[in-house]
Amino acid sequence: MDIYRFISSRDMREHLQKINYRFSTPEAVFLVCMCDSASLKEKFAEWREIIETLPNCTMAKRLNMEAIPDFHQFLRD
Repeated sequence: MDIYRFISSRDMREHLQKINYRFSTPEAVFLVCMCDSASLKEKFAEWREIIETLPNCTMAKRLNMEAIPDFHQFLRD
């Protein structure tokens, strides 16, 4: 999985690759979601790959968003 390709800034992408930054599951999902150049079909495929390759996690309740007890299930839904 090349999550870096979803980063629109070439400089940021290169920097994160250089330092070998590893994204958490929510970070990876956010990058895919915010990528303007990826089609919806590509985003769904990448989210399926995230489910298969990155660890499941939870996310606490935040302003205007309920808690997410199972991030993988959140993506499936």
